[in-house]
Amino acid sequence: MRRLAHEQQRIEADRVARPLNLTDRWSPADDDYLWEHRKQPHKQLAETLFRTTEAITVRLAELRKRKVQQRSSPDSRLRMILNRKTKYFSTHLSDRQLGAILMAAEDERTAALARRIHAPFSAVREWRRRIRNGTCACMLVWSTCEVCGKPIASRATAIKLAHKHCRRRRLAARQRRERQLGKPYRHSTRYVREWRERNPERAEQLREREYLARRERGQVKTAEQKAKDHAALAAYDQRVKAETRAQASRMGEPWSEEEDELLVKYSHLTIREVALALNRTSTSVKSRRHELTKRGLITEHGSITQSEYRRANRKKEREK
Repeated sequence: MRRLAHEQQRIEADRVARPLNLTDRWSPADDDYLWEHRKQPHKQLAETLFRTTEAITVRLAELRKRKVQQRSSPDSRLRMILNRKTKYFSTHLSDRQLGAILMAAEDERTAALARRIHAPFSAVREWRRRIRNGTCACMLVWSTCEVCGKPIASRATAIKLAHKHCRRRRLAARQRRERQLGKPYRHSTRYVREWRERNPERAEQLREREYLARRERGQVKTAEQKAKDHAALAAYDQRVKAETRAQASRMGEPWSEEEDELLVKYSHLTIREVALALNRTSTSVKSRRHELTKRGLITEHGSITQSEYRRANRKKEREK
């Protein structure tokens, strides 16, 4: 008992005599550790970082304020919109990436794991949630490939008829059978053009019959339906203009390089979402996107990277 009491007195004396960082500035490593373990008691954090509990409380308040400001930035708002949109259709990963997720440690952070396997954060988070809940498995159905005759595995909701490398041969065989039976071609190929040139009257009859069938199924819109859709689109455009104009605090101001980079980076988002995030009007965002598209910075297949954007801007300045 005497030895135990003496040991406790020594620990308490070391704790009291330990120097505190009362005047030292907070380093980025300290801030990262403090924010990562912010749910721990302040007394425990103070002992770990050699600070006072008052300093821990003040620093946590500053970090929370900084995080809120970062979330309210245009880039952060657009990234949150993109994450919400890609939550349900960006979960496709390769077998190697799924294996890395299965073998990852439980204490490894999802962001670090996503960077390590070069996968989207939302997809990695969704797969880790499925693995924890036990809902990442699906029922397999085995069928026979129509081309090579070998077994092929597919989901119960989407049964495959051929392997990926056999689909072209399957399509060619089906088109060959249709040509032998004299059926009209469904795709515009050179055989289609030759058949239409040989049978112009029959081609016109088939075209008219297909048009009537599509009209009965509702696939062909009448003049009233087209006018109704046009009116609905115009009304939606007016609502978006009024909504964006009401909050456009940067209306009429020149576009900055940072805003152009955001337009290029999030070119696949809607004009309304980008305008609300940048505090601009929808008309301004639309015209600016058109100008960046004419420059070649935004294409129909996606936008260029930020480094390419800066390189193109420097080239344009040199030309001037």
